[in-house]
Amino acid sequence: MGVKPTVTFGDDGKPVFGFGGLDLPDASRVLDDVYAMLASLSATRPAVLALDEFHAIADLGGALPGMLKALGDEHPSVSLVMASSKRHLMDALVISKGAPLYNMAERLALGPIDPEALIDYLQARARVGRKPMDISAAREICARAGAVPYDLQRLAYEVFDVAGTRVGVEAVAVGMERVLGHEAPEFLDRLSSLTLGQRRVLIALAAHRGVAQPSSAGLAREVGYATPAGTRRAITALAEAELVIAREGAVFVADPFFAEWLRTL
Repeated sequence: MGVKPTVTFGDDGKPVFGFGGLDLPDASRVLDDVYAMLASLSATRPAVLALDEFHAIADLGGALPGMLKALGDEHPSVSLVMASSKRHLMDALVISKGAPLYNMAERLALGPIDPEALIDYLQARARVGRKPMDISAAREICARAGAVPYDLQRLAYEVFDVAGTRVGVEAVAVGMERVLGHEAPEFLDRLSSLTLGQRRVLIALAAHRGVAQPSSAGLAREVGYATPAGTRRAITALAEAELVIAREGAVFVADPFFAEWLRTL
């Protein structure tokens, strides 16, 4: 490769990953080199290029998505996996007609992780930390943080930290308070950026822990809209901002900690 991956360590001991051999970052050259290397390997074994948080490619240069498609066409033996937590940005890159990577990939939406697997994981990690976790505490963490690994680990970290020699269910509420305390300024900014109607809809969704019929006249009256059309417009805007999400036939506040904070208002 013309670009050499590097790993250095900062003063705090944390690793810093980068690429050597370049005076300036050159993402197109990195992609070209990586594809060439994987293509050479694909003759004897499966070759896959996996790019996490793929939506960030748009920030690295407007020509990169088109270049990636050209490389994919040039090297069909190299599989490409594009993962992202920003669905609307991925749609603009891959799914929508006219997108630079249109029709290049098949959409695969990952469902929630089995709660029992998450409970086993939490208890196993707690044992490694020499602070056993009661199954009731593990279940409560899963119930309050949801099935997204990042959220689960965020709450579990605080719960583990505040617990004594054993992690009991009582530590979960204290851990949640710590998470909300850390995130409160960001949550306030997020709420302040919305219109009054959007705020009311968001608070109602949090209070009800999801709404199965968001276009109902009852919800419209509750949040102060004259007709359900106003509620639908607010939910559409909130969904585009990725503040709400539809799952299991209902609409929920996407961030479980934001929802918990909204319920305190």
